[in-house]
Amino acid sequence: MQGATIIARSLRTLGVEVVFGIVGIPVVEVAEACQAEGIRFIGFRNEQTASYAASGWGYLTGKPGSYQVLVLFMVGI
Repeated sequence: MQGATIIARSLRTLGVEVVFGIVGIPVVEVAEACQAEGIRFIGFRNEQTASYAASGWGYLTGKPGSYQVLVLFMVGI
């Protein structure tokens, strides 16, 4: 079982119906796994709008929303 599948199944178990995020490598694997588990994935162009959408979803529906983003830390030598 892949890590993306574990994440998607965990979100489904927690009652998440919608995931908001940015599609790109390596996030695309989690987005596909979420869709395979019946979780709707809504893609955005930047992190700020995705976080606003997840917040609005939770506020208006009272249901958990998930915000998916990838943060890379790079260290220069």
